[in-house]
Amino acid sequence: VVILSAPLPRGRVHRMEARLELDGPTMNGPGGPPPSNLIAEAVTVTPGAGSILLVRGNTDNDATVPASSTLEGVLRAEVGDVQTITAAALPTDLVDLQRHDLVIFENVGADLVSPIQQRILVEFVNKLGGGFVMVGGPDSFGPGGWRGSQLEPILPVLMQLPERLVMPAVAVTIVMDSSGSMGFRVGGSTRSQQDIANEGAAMAVRTLDKDDLLGVIEFNSRAKVVMDLAPNTDPAEAVRRIRGISPGGGTNMPPALETAHQQLKAAKANTKHCIILTDGVSAGRDKLEAKARAMAVDGIKVSTICVGDEADTETLENMAIIGGGTYYRVENPMSLPRVFLKAMRVVRQPQIRETPFVPIISPAIMGATMGLAQLPGGVPPLGGLVITTPRQVEAARTGAAPQAASAADKKNENAPDLLTGGVSYPMLAPTGDPVLAIWQVGLGQVAAFTSDASKWAKLWVQWPGYRQFWSQLARQIGRDSTGRAGELTTSLDGDRLIVRYEASDQTNRPIDGLLVPATIFRPDNSKQELQLVQTAPGIYEASAPMRQTGTAVVVVSPRQPGPAGSSEATAIAGGLAPRITGVVRPQGQELRATTSDERTLEQLAALTGGRIFDLDAPPTQAGQNGPLWLRAGITPRQTRLPLWPYLAPLLAALVYLDLANRRLAWDRLLSKQFGAELLSEARAATASRGQQAASALAGLNPRGKREATAAARATEDAATPLGGEEAKRLVAEARARRVAFRPAINPVPPAEAPTAAASEQPVRAAEQEGGLLAAKRRAKDRMQ
Repeated sequence: VVILSAPLPRGRVHRMEARLELDGPTMNGPGGPPPSNLIAEAVTVTPGAGSILLVRGNTDNDATVPASSTLEGVLRAEVGDVQTITAAALPTDLVDLQRHDLVIFENVGADLVSPIQQRILVEFVNKLGGGFVMVGGPDSFGPGGWRGSQLEPILPVLMQLPERLVMPAVAVTIVMDSSGSMGFRVGGSTRSQQDIANEGAAMAVRTLDKDDLLGVIEFNSRAKVVMDLAPNTDPAEAVRRIRGISPGGGTNMPPALETAHQQLKAAKANTKHCIILTDGVSAGRDKLEAKARAMAVDGIKVSTICVGDEADTETLENMAIIGGGTYYRVENPMSLPRVFLKAMRVVRQPQIRETPFVPIISPAIMGATMGLAQLPGGVPPLGGLVITTPRQVEAARTGAAPQAASAADKKNENAPDLLTGGVSYPMLAPTGDPVLAIWQVGLGQVAAFTSDASKWAKLWVQWPGYRQFWSQLARQIGRDSTGRAGELTTSLDGDRLIVRYEASDQTNRPIDGLLVPATIFRPDNSKQELQLVQTAPGIYEASAPMRQTGTAVVVVSPRQPGPAGSSEATAIAGGLAPRITGVVRPQGQELRATTSDERTLEQLAALTGGRIFDLDAPPTQAGQNGPLWLRAGITPRQTRLPLWPYLAPLLAALVYLDLANRRLAWDRLLSKQFGAELLSEARAATASRGQQAASALAGLNPRGKREATAAARATEDAATPLGGEEAKRLVAEARARRVAFRPAINPVPPAEAPTAAASEQPVRAAEQEGGLLAAKRRAKDRMQ
């Protein structure tokens, strides 16, 4: 076990990763372990205060204002840990967002926040008890395209204009290319440019109010009116028709543009706008700039969206400049939905009122506005605000009964299943428009400040109440991490996630009879609702399948049972705050089993008639399950093994050794006389070769022959170590051998050969025979 120390950043939820790097090519090559077994992940939850996540959009701060007086500087000085990021860096993982207690959007447009990020933020507030504040500005609320988004249902104000504005604020006609090139696939996916463009137009339609005028025209080789310019009373039907546009044909824009011109010219609205999307070069392109100029003369703004590399970028850009609109160059069709929302921002500008006003602070509602009205000099004016509509909910105070989402939210297909509390309006404009609205959403709180914190609040920045207001608002909306909430643990049993919650009060006494709903947020951001069941005093358990690898977040919201429709918020007042933890299912198969599979071991012991041993159990009586070293009650065993398989090969080997021993004359090899005979025969053989050489020389010279014969005899006499009869016999044998080999080595001259051969042949045979018989007799004598 290797223990490492790692400093944790501020926050409560921390993600850990351990990576093992192996040395050598064989370890990381084909023969090594899979990479998934070299990485381990874990999630730990630590107590302590969280932090504030400040997401900034297009914020125009006055250069003369010091950084410490801006919203970021005030929060950092008054509250503590503040992390400032852009909208693109907003977490897409609930674990990463969970480390913060409060998220603040400062003038952030909807096109900068993806649908996944919006969904994560809703769950952060609704299920995890986090706080959320949306601060206004030119790119926030309705002008920022938040109408119809996933965040609108959790905001305490509606994006639509109030009913007192009877004249339609906006008239919009969308002119969309549906030529054959719009059917090209995007990025190797199954979606075409037409599909993505339709989805972007549908998102733009949701940002319009019901009294706004909407028209949709498609064009390929000919123009077709998808929707006549009319009030947007049925956004769902408009979305259905837009999604039904399919590609095919050529590109001919002028007829469609002429139809849009006639529709908008006859419309009665404060703002008239035409949004054009195309990906190619149109027939009659020389007429397009003149048509944009004619529309501008009639008070119609023209914005163009250029898709792909084959579009007529020069003509489209000139049309936007002439028409007083905006030109958008889109290289990646996947970003079309966001571009549509950007184009709709220009349309929604009538929702901004940049007229200075002094907000009215309600003295009856405390919290963020506490003490502001009593400051010297009063409350300074704000330079503007975004017009929103109050929700049709009675103004509520702390402890108000919750209710379901409003009817306006139910029409929104993105509205989640929420339990919301009553809305309070601590700050209003003289016209009755909300400036500050706060309400409860699930386990968290949400606030909307429709003015901004920089450009419209120039006089507020220099006011002492600016620092007091934002610090009090952050503390009121941020999640409260104090108080005891019990212990929540999770574990994995194969493919199932085991959730266990232990509830206890301040004196550690178990709390029974609670309702403990739980929510599991899986690695793919999907969620599952779960109800824990009490299994022991203060113990609540449940399980759910988990087959995905990665990090899952589990949240329990214990509460006392109450009447139907009661909110989990009542649990917070009773000291039972939400409890959060995480669990990781590793990618590597070897890392998933962190405990013994006791169930399988028990089944194995039962099937085979064995026993279960516990290494930690004390010694017990015989016959019961006990420690592994307990031997009481075990019957001794005897086992007999046959030896003949081992002895038979040994006996066979001994028989062959005995036969070999009987065929060898061991005494001859060991006797002294045998050694002497070998020495004599060696000397005789040496002498024999000398005599043969001398005979060969003597054959050439008669005199030399006689001298060689005499020398050979002298050599034989000298080489004979024995005397008497034995010496004579050995000499006779040597002569017989010499006579036998002499004809082959030293042949006799032809004249002498017949006489010598005839006279010596009988004698040679007799001597040889006598030598063999004599040797046999000697061997027999020795044996005896």
